[in-house]
Amino acid sequence: MKTILVVDDYEIVRLYHSMFLSQKGYRCVPASDGKEALAALRQQQVDLVLLDMVMPNMSGAELIRHLRAQAEYSTLPILAITSEAKQSEEQFGREARNLRFLLKPVMPDTLIAQVRALLGTEGVPGAAA
Repeated sequence: MKTILVVDDYEIVRLYHSMFLSQKGYRCVPASDGKEALAALRQQQVDLVLLDMVMPNMSGAELIRHLRAQAEYSTLPILAITSEAKQSEEQFGREARNLRFLLKPVMPDTLIAQVRALLGTEGVPGAAA
């Protein structure tokens, strides 16, 4: 089972994404900001980070830069949710390996399609659905 680190400062958003992705066959680990996400990554391996860009303590942009600077996370797939996708894409240009941006509000079909595009569907129950 693939594991997704769900990072958002709003608990209801973390819960919504986690419940939805769990129903699609993924294991979800919640984190409320970039610092909590880093702590979670030190404790367990994840296959993808679902990340809000605007958060206190450590923003999504700061977390992406931090992860890309470390060899072990340099290619970790990241799906970032933002209200300014074009600006975010331009900001990360060359650092954009395995990095995609979703524009708010994120529709469930779009979210699962992007998760599957980054992770593949092998071993995911109901992936064809």
